Amino acid sequence: MRLLLTSLLLFVSISGVSQAAFLHEPLRAVELPVLTTFEHETIYGVLAGFPHTFTFTTLEEVPFSMQVAMSEAEENQDVSLILVKEEKRGVSEVGRLDGKISEWILNYDIARAITWAEGSKLTYTLEPGTYKFEISSPENNRGYRLVLGAGDPTIYSELSMVRTVFGAGSLSMLLSPYVFGFILIPTILYFWYRNSKKKYVS
Repeated sequence: MRLLLTSLLLFVSISGVSQAAFLHEPLRAVELPVLTTFEHETIYGVLAGFPHTFTFTTLEEVPFSMQVAMSEAEENQDVSLILVKEEKRGVSEVGRLDGKISEWILNYDIARAITWAEGSKLTYTLEPGTYKFEISSPENNRGYRLVLGAGDPTIYSELSMVRTVFGAGSLSMLLSPYVFGFILIPTILYFWYRNSKKKYVS
């Protein structure tokens, strides 16, 4: 039991300092975060009465993709995305996902131990310039996960973040191989060491 508690405490401390995905919690609709990384980023958020908007700039032509996911527990999957490019006069639309008519696919993510309802992946080649994208829903009251490009490869902080955003039970985190293995391997090594020590003493 002592080893199990130690493993859990160590895992929590690691997941707390791991800078993987980030949780966006704007207090006002006018907040406009500037992304410095848009090819390998994962964003979580909960819409609370207004859309979430982000901006980024690229100095060269780059491939770009974005995909939004929601909790499978939501009665309606209806989060929408729109990507626009700033022009000398106003903006021009690059593309959009209409959540109300998009096809949502259920996908179990074994690493994060949760089932997503995933919208269609939007893929573009962006010319140099400044872009904005917005996440919204009809009533702006949904939790979401947005993956830009390949997403952030580090998942430890996501394990707790996704449960905060989507209201999933904390114990389901134990089903993730990242957590299960983190606890199981030290436990196996401990019992192997203890048994080996007993044999040596006897």
